[in-house]
Amino acid sequence: MAQQAVSPRRHSNAYNIFILVLTVLSLAVMVVMLLPISDATFKLLSVYDNLICVIFLIDFFINLSRASKKSDYFIKEGGWLDLLGSIPSFGITEYGGLLRLARLSRFARITRLLRGENKKALVKDVLDHRNHYAAFITILLTILVLTVASTLVLQFESQSP
Repeated sequence: MAQQAVSPRRHSNAYNIFILVLTVLSLAVMVVMLLPISDATFKLLSVYDNLICVIFLIDFFINLSRASKKSDYFIKEGGWLDLLGSIPSFGITEYGGLLRLARLSRFARITRLLRGENKKALVKDVLDHRNHYAAFITILLTILVLTVASTLVLQFESQSP
């Protein structure tokens, strides 16, 4: 029981929410890449997917470095799935996108973590640490707007003469 009290909290709620929304965005990009879209749009989405992969790789290495037992993080906590879902494809193989399905484990783990939080404690955390949330929300909204807007413009403008 003393070991449970000693284990430090890995990330703030703001960071967990950022990674959660980025995971949802990456899964949405993966689904859109399966649709019949133009080659230019597919290439753009591949660039965004690889950028998200780099962010997830950084997150993986941060989690691995913070883990008290590296093997526990990698095996028991699903770190190997985080690593698989974070490998950029760079267009080497068309089946590299299947590794992105490992991101579903990250999604499930973070939603479970945030769902376990007391809702009042989460609201209090948001109010107490507004500056952290503002920074993550600004970065996240920038990524979302750039991804969605550029993809839509490229897809629909490429069809017009």
